[in-house]
Amino acid sequence: MFVAGEDFYFLAYTTLLILDELDCHSPAKLYRDIRGIAYVADIIGHESDLKLAISEKPLSLAQISRLSLLYDRAVARRAPFERVIAALAERGLIELVGSDPKGAYLKADARQLQLDDDIFAGERGRISQLRRVSRLSIAGKAKVQERLFQGHGVRTWDD
Repeated sequence: MFVAGEDFYFLAYTTLLILDELDCHSPAKLYRDIRGIAYVADIIGHESDLKLAISEKPLSLAQISRLSLLYDRAVARRAPFERVIAALAERGLIELVGSDPKGAYLKADARQLQLDDDIFAGERGRISQLRRVSRLSIAGKAKVQERLFQGHGVRTWDD
């Protein structure tokens, strides 16, 4: 499968934004299963996708299809996402903790990246909304999949 170069930038800044917005700045407050970020990256990119993922009402077939597409995209990005995480850790922007699954937190150097810039206001707002619904930073990858996809009728598989 082909993953566009833009996806690497997208996954990198999304990872940094999520860690920052969820206050994951130390080992005491870390994102417990970093793999879960790949599943929420696209959801926080658009208000309409977020509304689908956090809806408590039954979804139409078209809406389920849209969530299924977002899930498939996350699965296709798994290997590139792992490379992005490794690159962020190598550059000292995040610290990885544990072995399987790995947790992560944002290191102090990354706070200088202007993540609070107005250009990210939309994503920050959507992360905040998602945080209230899903307890995002402490949910493992399986729980994220269950809450955002399986709960709406999207078929998932162990990747």
